[in-house]
Amino acid sequence: MKQVRTITDLNAKYQKRVQKLVEEYDHQRLQAQTYADYMVSLGIAYEQERARINGE
Repeated sequence: MKQVRTITDLNAKYQKRVQKLVEEYDHQRLQAQTYADYMVSLGIAYEQERARINGE
């Protein structure tokens, strides 16, 4: 999520990445386990960036 400045920017970027992964999964370019791994990884990155923005 590369150092966004606000929670709004972070949420927008997160939503775009989730949508892209869902589309790839829907078009069968990703297997279920790979999709799950990417979603977990994306969630962790989101939480880390949110904590950085909030100064935690």
